[in-house]
Amino acid sequence: INDTSKTPTYKLVLGANTSGSIPLTSIDEGSSFYATVITTDVDPNTKLNLLYTGQTNSTDFTGTLPSTVTIGSDGIGYVAIPVSNDYLTEGVETLTISVSTSTNTADIKVTSSININDTSKTKVYSSRWSSSSTGSGTISSVNEGDTAYLVITTENVPQGAILNLTYSGITSDDLVDAIPTSITIYNNLAIIP
Repeated sequence: INDTSKTPTYKLVLGANTSGSIPLTSIDEGSSFYATVITTDVDPNTKLNLLYTGQTNSTDFTGTLPSTVTIGSDGIGYVAIPVSNDYLTEGVETLTISVSTSTNTADIKVTSSININDTSKTKVYSSRWSSSSTGSGTISSVNEGDTAYLVITTENVPQGAILNLTYSGITSDDLVDAIPTSITIYNNLAIIP
């Protein structure tokens, strides 16, 4: 009697391509990578479960993470993992992906991890009033007939971002010009007369 049963093998590569030939140890926010499962002696069309652990959460990814990967006739299956730019300062986070033949962690066949580099930072906004059109200095009051400039400074806000403005405590009768309802940020700064 010939022994035709063989023990399946599993390899998981977190990488830049679907074949698993370019493995990655880290990736920047806003990028994507592939989780490629390379097997031997696993039947084609077999669905394997993907389990996720680590320091990440759902806001770190675009859409829902795939829960399974299907093995092709070549013994390889892959899924794309899109990492989002969440604009939170949180440092490097580690994502660990495990491949299992069931939803039970006792059936994990292989595990691999990747670091997600924190390239997006928490957006910071601040405002103050100035008597200068360059935005220098700070004032807390202005006389009628004088000009006050609203100075908005930001950190980690993309160039050209548009901010919507709302006002309270003044009416159009208090102003010479119309009140702007939005501004565009350039070089982390906007100045409104």
